[in-house]
Amino acid sequence: MEAHKALCVNRLRNSVELRTDGGLVSGKDVVVAAILGAEGFDFGKLLLVAEGCIMARICEKNTCPTGIATHDPKFKAKYKGSKDQVKKMLTIVADDVRSILAGMGIRSLKELVGRTDLLHIAAAHEEFVRERKLSLQFFLGGPRADDGASVPMDKEGLGDLNITIVRDALPALDAGKPVNLSYAVKTSDRAITATLSGEIARRMHERRLRGEPVEGWKGNGNICLSFTGSAGQGFGVFLVDPLQVVLHGEANDSVCKSMSGGSVVSSPSRRPPIPRRECDHRALRALWRHRRPAVRLWACRRSFRCAEQRRHRRGGRCGTPCLRIHDTRDHCPPRPCVV
Repeated sequence: MEAHKALCVNRLRNSVELRTDGGLVSGKDVVVAAILGAEGFDFGKLLLVAEGCIMARICEKNTCPTGIATHDPKFKAKYKGSKDQVKKMLTIVADDVRSILAGMGIRSLKELVGRTDLLHIAAAHEEFVRERKLSLQFFLGGPRADDGASVPMDKEGLGDLNITIVRDALPALDAGKPVNLSYAVKTSDRAITATLSGEIARRMHERRLRGEPVEGWKGNGNICLSFTGSAGQGFGVFLVDPLQVVLHGEANDSVCKSMSGGSVVSSPSRRPPIPRRECDHRALRALWRHRRPAVRLWACRRSFRCAEQRRHRRGGRCGTPCLRIHDTRDHCPPRPCVV
């Protein structure tokens, strides 16, 4: 409810989908959650019970008596659940929601999102609320999801490099022929190869749905991608076969995150190294941008020389130290410095 109201106040509600979970066991729970602002609903314990869970609460011991939370073949043999039981339970909840909406004169859950004007205090608890002098206005009144115009959202979408890779590589993949492609990469190119990996996974899924064999579909169509430069975040994420990626340079965080196949080789850049003195000056310029007192840096790079730079406070002549970089090769231990 609090997240829903905050998004409405900032005119962001129509750009965000709120999901809720925890204790949803009936259609009434779903309807109340929708009134409080939820659009998506996740079920956990309810579906576990539907497939046979008895809540023995020994999931971490690998001895689940119903064969759900275990890898032991002896206990897995006791599993009697099926997907039809889960489907039946969700159908029952959906029917319950439909009957409640019909009684309220509402056509869909979407029309119910944020309708806190439909809530009232239950008669059995009116005296309790009155005695305790409780105020429930936070729950009984508030903005709706469609109040006011939405703030335009800047959606990045697919990167140009990812689109180019897909356009160049998919024809060779469909033909089962190997291909070698080279590209220049920069830090603004994020999640490189993720789009191509998604296309490969989607085509494999479609073949499975059609009942066609997946093994051997890619044949010898290895796709070798070579990149040169400084890659952005998420280089090689979600990588799948038959992608073989080589990076000559450096990459940011989340390299090869959630990869399920393929290979990635990273080697130092082929460019000549930056001179030591120039590297020191670049570091000083980069650190000088961070002027917040709360920022603390451990200056322990071996290539840095002892340096100290001072800046003047606005409107005063006295300078205060804002940056210290220490050489830790022999004589200077690493120290925290305030920027």
